[in-house]
Amino acid sequence: MFLQTAFNRNEQQAMTEYCSVEKVVELAENEFNLLKNNTMESMSFIAEHAEMMHKDETGISRCVLFLHQNHDEGIIVNSEGTSYAKNFSYLPKARTLLLADESFTLQQFMKSMLSIRNDIIAKAIDDQDEGVFRIDLDEIHKFYKPKILSPTLLHEMLCDRIEFATVEFDDEEFIMRLSEEYAMHEEDVPYRGLTKEEIDVMVAKHILWLYDEPGGEQADFSGCYVSNYDFSYRSLNSAIMNNAKFVNCNFTSTELCFANAEYSKFVECSLIRMTGEEMNCKGTKFKGCNLFSSMMTHSNFTDALFSRCVVGSASMTNSCIENTKWNHTSYEDVSFGNYSEDEQEWLDESENESMGMSF
Repeated sequence: MFLQTAFNRNEQQAMTEYCSVEKVVELAENEFNLLKNNTMESMSFIAEHAEMMHKDETGISRCVLFLHQNHDEGIIVNSEGTSYAKNFSYLPKARTLLLADESFTLQQFMKSMLSIRNDIIAKAIDDQDEGVFRIDLDEIHKFYKPKILSPTLLHEMLCDRIEFATVEFDDEEFIMRLSEEYAMHEEDVPYRGLTKEEIDVMVAKHILWLYDEPGGEQADFSGCYVSNYDFSYRSLNSAIMNNAKFVNCNFTSTELCFANAEYSKFVECSLIRMTGEEMNCKGTKFKGCNLFSSMMTHSNFTDALFSRCVVGSASMTNSCIENTKWNHTSYEDVSFGNYSEDEQEWLDESENESMGMSF
């Protein structure tokens, strides 16, 4: 290898300091040679960028890299606001270093984009609704916090995947329709539809059942499809809700203690201040729901999914959250005191506590 460099002679150590290249300026051969051979001379191309060259409050030198237009060499300058190279360092392979740095930045960018794409694919398959998954740019920025994001490139990267039949992007939201191989449609699940009148009767009979009154009957929503019903402020304690689907229903301040809701779906439902102590929500999916300040202590959330939900100030104390997924759901404010991530261990402990209380 053959190159030009600058040597320090008889120095005890190599003196270095941190610097940041704020701008890269290409110089013609005559200008570069002028700078190289006359560093103390005032030059217009240095004066033009003088304001950005200084040492900041952290001690880092903010510099300009002047590159030879036709060669690899360069000179890094901190003029400290002057028009001459007051502080400079000759870099024999400056262009190569610059390209290597840009290549690393590009690699980091692509790594970030691939990670976001792969996570969106996984969430789309798991969190689809009738073979459709939606995610907007605000969600992507909030949950992935990318330093640089190219929505157009992300759109193209998603379009290339076999998991999606189509991917639409309208500058705000991505709408993905999964291919048949990955789509899950509700017609595959034999839900039983209920009219408002049937639900009214079921809820009324359940109240009688709770109070052991004549004509009472435990509410059983198993396998049912319920939409746009207002359950707010009702008591549905011990109701059976397994494998049911509730869409746009209002459960505000509803009592659901001891309710069984295994493998059910709650879509765009309000469960604000809902009380669901000792609720069974194993495999249950909450999509686009508001569970603000809900009380769900001593409950089983094994394999449950919370997607695009509001769960602030909710309580899941003494609950089981084994393999619980939180897709685009900020759960930092949820109370998880004494939680378990082992369902069998949690069930055994709950059984032992029940046996202890019976004596």
